Amino acid sequence: MRPPTIIGRAPSLRFIAGTMAAALVFNFLPWAPNWPVPDMLAIVLVFWNIFLPSRIGLAPAWLLGLVMDVHQGVLLGQHALAYSILSYGAITLHRRIPDFQAWGQVAHLYPLFLVSLASVFAVRWMVEGLGPDSSLFIQPAAEALLWVFISRMIQLVLQRKSRPGRMRARKPVSPVKT
Repeated sequence: MRPPTIIGRAPSLRFIAGTMAAALVFNFLPWAPNWPVPDMLAIVLVFWNIFLPSRIGLAPAWLLGLVMDVHQGVLLGQHALAYSILSYGAITLHRRIPDFQAWGQVAHLYPLFLVSLASVFAVRWMVEGLGPDSSLFIQPAAEALLWVFISRMIQLVLQRKSRPGRMRARKPVSPVKT
């Protein structure tokens, strides 16, 4: 299956893993607990599941969710569930999203990020009895708005890599005189 023309070229598995590792490192940074920091890994997972759903699927989302659960010290599986829901929604919308401009994509992805975060809060509510806070609506909005920047940045990197390098102009070879 040919990748969509919007990303320029088919990215290598190394590049995909690098973007996911960079997003994971961003999530590992020590943020203040009361800040609604966007989940960069969720944004990158959505990007790859929209533009390359056959190469990235639910398994990496589930495994990275388990890594996030272990990192945050929460119930094992709550981020895995959220990332799996997010990836499933992105794969479902993968033919529709590239047709929209930036604000149309934001309008489609905000509910997806909201449902993902709501699943995390639902698990916390069932297990710990903690209800949702104000970040339930702020964090998905920040993720949907950051989607525009992150997706454009990855697309530009891929399009830049797909351009052929400039070759030096050679002097024309003069015909041999006999």
